[in-house]
Amino acid sequence: TVTGWNEVTTPALSPGGQLVIKQANFSGSAAGLELIGVDGKNPAFRFDGTTYTQITGPITPDAPTNLEVLPSQVLLIAYRGGSFVFSKIGDPT
Repeated sequence: TVTGWNEVTTPALSPGGQLVIKQANFSGSAAGLELIGVDGKNPAFRFDGTTYTQITGPITPDAPTNLEVLPSQVLLIAYRGGSFVFSKIGDPT
């Protein structure tokens, strides 16, 4: 923040992942900028600068290894074993 670092509360996360983060704006508004991330050990997440929210995926274990945010406002996440999952347009969850 403009005044310094702020602590962000997250759920308990498994250690040892490799973080992949993309900047995205699914709302199209100037205030809609957020980070979307995966680490191969935990569910995907989104972070808007204040709130950390996990994105629940349909694959077990829910630990995507890579992601891409498409220009069409679709989130594409990849899992071990070659599975890909994509979101609705404009809704990464």
